[in-house]
Amino acid sequence: MVKPLRRWLTLSLTLGLTASDACAHGAVKGLGDFGGGFVHPLIEPAHLVALIALALWLGQRGVMASKGSLIGLAAASAIGLLCACFDWPSDTDNFLLGAAAITGVVVMVARPVPAAMCAMLGAWIGFGIGVGTVPEGLSGGVRFMSLLGTWLGVNFCALCAATFIQEGQRPWMRVLVRVAASWMTACAVLVLALHASGRG
Repeated sequence: MVKPLRRWLTLSLTLGLTASDACAHGAVKGLGDFGGGFVHPLIEPAHLVALIALALWLGQRGVMASKGSLIGLAAASAIGLLCACFDWPSDTDNFLLGAAAITGVVVMVARPVPAAMCAMLGAWIGFGIGVGTVPEGLSGGVRFMSLLGTWLGVNFCALCAATFIQEGQRPWMRVLVRVAASWMTACAVLVLALHASGRG
């Protein structure tokens, strides 16, 4: 189990950190509008880090126990994407990195949290990804298909990753999840610090 999880995290981070701005906000060549929207959360670094942190948390708690977070993610990402249709301000990187840092800490602590906080974290990340998704150069039905793809991508990837992580029930696997969460927190805090210092 550890090797597939490690490979998934490595692949996701590599995709996110090597993606160009053009790919992140525009169409991804060869995938079409829907497909480009679907993979958008995996090639935008702040979106990816937040999604990984959320998936780690959902998997740690259990998918059935995380229904509030999943509902919050689905509803808030839909609202955020609707806002993106009207070209609302789209720079949500710090917003998402803050959510990733907090979520990572919650995973590391591994303690029960109130149901309201569960829903809030899912909604926080979903809304940030939605508002931060502006498919440049697309309009009309093409833009709608891209945004629909993003909505499905966000929720499908989070659910699948959480289900996969949930299967790791051995003690050392649970430790690995907490270690991965510490990496997400460290990445988020480092980038936030760079942004605050004017270097990012």
